[in-house]
Amino acid sequence: MRSFRVVNGETGYAQQFTNLRNDARGGSFLHAHQQLGALALPTNPTNGQTLTLTINGNAIVITFVTGSVGTTAGNILIQGTAALTAAALLAFLNQPQTTTGNAVALSATNQQLVSYLAWSLVGTTITPSSNNNSLYAPLSSFSASTTVTGASWTAQTLKLYVEPGVVYVSGTRVIFSGGSTPLVTAPASNPRIDVLTIDSSGTLAWTTGSENASPSAPAYPGNKVPICELYNVVGETALYDFDNQQNGQGYIYNDVRAFLQPLMNWTAFSSDFIPDGDGTRNLGSASFEWENIYAKSGIFLNGAPFGTQLTFSGTALESISAGAPVAIGLLQNTDIGYDTSGKAGPSGSITIANNSNRVLVVVAYNNNGTTISGTFAGQSLSFTQDSHVLSATNYSVATAVLIAPPTGSGSFSLTNATNVFYWSLYNCAQTSPQDNRATSGATSTSPSISTSLNTDGALAVGVLFTTASSANSGSITGNVYVEHTSTSSAGPSYALGEAGVANIYAANQVMTLATTGATSEDWLTALVSIKPATAVSEGLLNASSASVANGNTRATGFIGFAVSSVSASQSLTVALNGVATGLSALILGAEYYLNDTNGTIGISAGTTTRKVGVAVSTTQLLIANSW
Repeated sequence: MRSFRVVNGETGYAQQFTNLRNDARGGSFLHAHQQLGALALPTNPTNGQTLTLTINGNAIVITFVTGSVGTTAGNILIQGTAALTAAALLAFLNQPQTTTGNAVALSATNQQLVSYLAWSLVGTTITPSSNNNSLYAPLSSFSASTTVTGASWTAQTLKLYVEPGVVYVSGTRVIFSGGSTPLVTAPASNPRIDVLTIDSSGTLAWTTGSENASPSAPAYPGNKVPICELYNVVGETALYDFDNQQNGQGYIYNDVRAFLQPLMNWTAFSSDFIPDGDGTRNLGSASFEWENIYAKSGIFLNGAPFGTQLTFSGTALESISAGAPVAIGLLQNTDIGYDTSGKAGPSGSITIANNSNRVLVVVAYNNNGTTISGTFAGQSLSFTQDSHVLSATNYSVATAVLIAPPTGSGSFSLTNATNVFYWSLYNCAQTSPQDNRATSGATSTSPSISTSLNTDGALAVGVLFTTASSANSGSITGNVYVEHTSTSSAGPSYALGEAGVANIYAANQVMTLATTGATSEDWLTALVSIKPATAVSEGLLNASSASVANGNTRATGFIGFAVSSVSASQSLTVALNGVATGLSALILGAEYYLNDTNGTIGISAGTTTRKVGVAVSTTQLLIANSW
């Protein structure tokens, strides 16, 4: 409304017309009234046909005429179509005190009677409704009849009419042109209170309450604007504007339009809560603070996450306890095992156990540069060979991988091989890995070679290094986890590098081998990559400060702390920053680091120095992810 409120009984003056109109219009927005019926005028009247409105027992005759409107009160000029004539009739009913080219004003008495009703038009149907309210109720009865051909009057007793208005529903501006509610069904055994609402599409609907000797209104539905509460009684045949207007009938119980009282149900809402501008509103103040704020996934300050907890779509790769440090990385569930590893001459035998997914890795060399070939247990060994000149001597280094070698004792028979090194492995993928082998020769105490692993990664690497002199030996280094070795001061050394749970090789990772600890002699080296029987998994695992060599991501991949305990294959929530809770026995103010044991932290750094936070209580740690 744009004016001071105009109260009942106040004298209105001509200069107050705008105020009176705006006050009435604002107060009537979406106002619900008793609907009296429907007057259908589907055909254009003919000259002299009438419409009789009986208001509070007084008959008001409206006559349809042709040619000119004349001077008789209540004359309506017939228009070119039925719709235009109905529109002229509506204009007259809304302003019965005004004579126009289409209508002649009613008498003062009849003007007042007609003003007791509100009138609306849809197509060629006019719907009258009362203008009664609980303070002012001049309308006591109404009926209509007509002689217009094809026209009819139908009394409607169990509907309300809602006046036009503009309202915002869930952020949508709704321009409502007025209309009837759905039909109300009378209760069967006890009174009932229903709620009338309008939604963002402008549709009126009833939310039906429960019948009870002392009924209460049902919960208002979300994303709708309530208009009124309706009190229904058993056996009702009509709906009125207020209590006791008609005994034994239903009536409008409460006017609950949103602009007359608060609308929002602050216990729950189903849309985003957004301020009207960027950085323009506060949630609480320095004097009045909120007790608790709960957030499902994160709180952001200037776009940066604060105290974020993120639920990964992946799964935990192993059991992780609440409060444990968590890393994101790689894990291989099946470790490559071995039956035998050792050294033999050009001929000899080894025994291979009956394990699943077996391979036999063979590395041979000579100092005459000839081609190496041979068999094992009657099966041909397909060698890949490289030649190297060391101190004017032409050496050959050859590697072969035999898929699924026969079990039991088997004999070597090699041609042009001085020494043979072998590894009997299992839990290996039974496909050829020979593309991933490398050999090299050098005249340094630290020769090195490297190769890219299989696309599925690898858990085991067979390694050979040898000297040109039997008087020297050394050790193997590089990003190879050395598990089984054999060294001899009288001859070559060899090793089987096998990665366990803590040493995971990523797909296509470059492996490097170097030798150290020997005197300045000539060395030969060879490296073979073996694929595991199961693929490397990516996900979350217990963090630790163990060496970052060998592709270990338990230190490099540290991201935060587990919010709850989970088993392998379960989804895990991780606190990335802010305060991690659920820990125990912390020392207040102490700095904490990853420790070498998986999933543990301590006040001293482990093999790899990775600080994870500062204790702010005995059970809480302020996360500080830094090297």
